[in-house]
Parts: sequence; C-alpha cells; structure tokens
Amino acid sequence: MTKITGCDAQWLDESAFPTLITAAEQLAVDEAILDEAESGLLKNPVVRTWQAAAPVVVLGSSSELLKEVNYDACARLNITVYDAQVVAQRLSLGQVVSCGQS
Repeated sequence: MTKITGCDAQWLDESAFPTLITAAEQLAVDEAILDEAESGLLKNPVVRTWQAAAPVVVLGSSSELLKEVNYDACARLNITVYDAQVVAQRLSLGQVVSCGQS
C-alpha cells in the first residue's frame, strides 16, 4: 500500500488490492490502519473510503442494531450485518471473521 500525502491527510493507494474485497477484509484493513495510528506510525490523519463486494451493514461503536437496522430485512435479503467492534476484537485475537451474520 503506497501512502500518497497531500495537505495534512494521507490518502492510501490501494491499487494492490482486488477491486472489491469483502467487508470483513475491509474492516481488517481499517483495524491495521488504526493499529498503526495508535502506535505512532502515522503522523497525519488518514482518509479512507471503501466498497465491499456485496451489500453489507457495518455498525460503528455508537450504533445500535435494534434502533438503526431492520435486521429481519437484512436476514431475508442475505445482507451481512457486522459490528465493527466485534470484528476488531476477533481480529486482535487472531480469530477468523465469519462472512455470515455477526
């Protein structure tokens, strides 16, 4: 991954990645970037956007599943719902992240 710097933000050149990787893989990249930032390896803010290979809902730390997501509709449409904190915890423990409902 090449860092392209401009202004005070770092834009990451992700051309080495396949065009669309899974949401779990995208969250793993996010977690790796966060780890680098927390360890002081990144000196500037990072701007990163991504698109998953399939429809997905990703809940952040302040999100509430029952208030913000129609879970039954997601299940019926086979849309995976990820809790980003749970994914991060599993990754930090070296556990494989399932591509099913989590």
